[in-house]
Amino acid sequence: GESLSYEAVVEGRAYDVQVEPLRSTAGEITGTVGITLDITERKRVDTALRESEERFRATFENAGIGMALGDMLGRSIKSNRALQEMLGYTEEQLRGMAFTEFSHPDDRELDWNLYRELAAGKRDRYEIEKRNIKKDGQVMWGHITVSLVKSRNGTPKYAIGMVEDITERKRAEDGPWKLNAELEQRVAERTEQLKVINRELEIRNSELTTTNEELEAFSYSVAHDLRSPLRQIQGFSRLLMEGHKAHLAPEAQQYLRTSPRAPSTWGS
Repeated sequence: GESLSYEAVVEGRAYDVQVEPLRSTAGEITGTVGITLDITERKRVDTALRESEERFRATFENAGIGMALGDMLGRSIKSNRALQEMLGYTEEQLRGMAFTEFSHPDDRELDWNLYRELAAGKRDRYEIEKRNIKKDGQVMWGHITVSLVKSRNGTPKYAIGMVEDITERKRAEDGPWKLNAELEQRVAERTEQLKVINRELEIRNSELTTTNEELEAFSYSVAHDLRSPLRQIQGFSRLLMEGHKAHLAPEAQQYLRTSPRAPSTWGS
């Protein structure tokens, strides 16, 4: 006697099925009305969003360079293992910590000014070489690339920071030319890796934005489609009452009066 809702797959298409009981004035079930909605597209969008999120998570967690997500105040939301090992902090210790807390005092102002421009939407990304103070007090030189991630309406949402440890390169800058050339080659290779990762992150962000837009459009379509069957039932019931009332038995007329959202003007 209760409403029934379930999902079914027929010939490769997914459907959401809702069945509602029809009751007489005495409360007895006299029939059922069912609504079937094709949700194949919604399932596809859900799957695409989940797969995109999984790819981003795998890229983030397994990257060979330090990575972190930061809010618009420069505080860490999430960091990967590579960054934790670079700085000597655990993920819990880094969470909520502003990057200015482990920046070298001489580099802090420049980095913070660039980040504020990023948070204000004045730039989409920036790169800088700066010194960081590790938990044990040692100095770590890093090549920092920070990119802005915007929400669907274009407002800044969060930042993705990528950190490459270039301490060895900095120490070797005054060394023999050969060693310096080798280190520069390594930096160039790492820079290409950064570019690849940055492109991948931009693609994932674009996919997430598109998926969100598709979900909103689908939600609007669902709301419209759910109203249409009820309108058809109401219209059919109204035609029967207005054109064939004299030929309908009293019990049939009563059933039509109790159909979903039947207009009160039928009763007289």
